Amino acid sequence: MTVGGVDVTKGIFLIVLMAVPLSAELRRVEMRLTGLDCNTCGESVDKVMKRNRGVDTVIFDSKFNVVTLTLKLDNKTQLSAIRDSAKSVGYTPGDVKVKARGSLMKEGGQWQFVVSGPETKWKVEMPEDLAKSAGPDVVVDGTLAEKTPDVLQIHSITKAE
Repeated sequence: MTVGGVDVTKGIFLIVLMAVPLSAELRRVEMRLTGLDCNTCGESVDKVMKRNRGVDTVIFDSKFNVVTLTLKLDNKTQLSAIRDSAKSVGYTPGDVKVKARGSLMKEGGQWQFVVSGPETKWKVEMPEDLAKSAGPDVVVDGTLAEKTPDVLQIHSITKAE
């Protein structure tokens, strides 16, 4: 398309491309909980976690006190909101295993993984051989330990589809 003799098609495409962010999201969250005293506690965990926007399914394993959330595609759910949900009903969140899509890049000499927004940016620890798979659009599996909740220990990296 031309406007005043100028081809604006490429310019419009670039503007649209820049306005559409790369998809970044939590895909699965497995969180150990403490403070569970009864069988009905597990039912309250399911109900509370399902209230988080973007959560698709919730499964609570009472034997191991672990809640597993599967999240909807293109969700904007923050891990802090999931932790806060557990705290709101008296449970204490522990270690968290995550599968997330985002950007894994070096920043100031330190690996960083960004899921979405400024609140979901973690320092990264990973085996050196995984660094070759880093990039702006990857899916990682990793663990956030209770004692170091701002450090993601990455176990695997795949290119996002």
